[in-house]
Amino acid sequence: MSSNAQRVHEVTLPTIYSSAQDQTTQSHPGVQALKDKFEKIAANHQSAQAVLNHHQIPAGPRPARIVKITGADNGKTIAVREGGSFSISLRENPSTGYVWSVVPGSRALGMPSSKFVSDAHQPGMTGVGGVRSFTWKTSPMIGANSGTVIPVELTHKRPWEAGTGDLFHVNIKII
Repeated sequence: MSSNAQRVHEVTLPTIYSSAQDQTTQSHPGVQALKDKFEKIAANHQSAQAVLNHHQIPAGPRPARIVKITGADNGKTIAVREGGSFSISLRENPSTGYVWSVVPGSRALGMPSSKFVSDAHQPGMTGVGGVRSFTWKTSPMIGANSGTVIPVELTHKRPWEAGTGDLFHVNIKII
């Protein structure tokens, strides 16, 4: 609704409604019906305005998107905005014991959240692989200035076995 049309509703509805309130139903038999109509219109207007306000895009900068990193990005340098998020998603089959984990010396960005989503499968089926995703949020608190490059390494191995397993490595460049 345009601002002019909205202004008409804001000025006209209360003005007409208050005029209708001043009249008595005995001297004007249609006033009560008119009053009821205006109350319904005003309620619908408030309801519509509440919906518009709810879906309004907040002022200010748009939220940063999550930069998605996959196995194809192994060894690359990936730019991420300061305050933005990035996720690394890698294939995994935890039923074999092999799982992805963050290499302990690679935690300059803190510990990520981790989520495993299995591939589609029949109910009761076991040994199903899927995708493990790790998500980090960059923040000024990590002390990284724009241009800082932070290495992130993950290893794919059985946690109870010695050794490093397969490595996945990316450099995150804060911009």
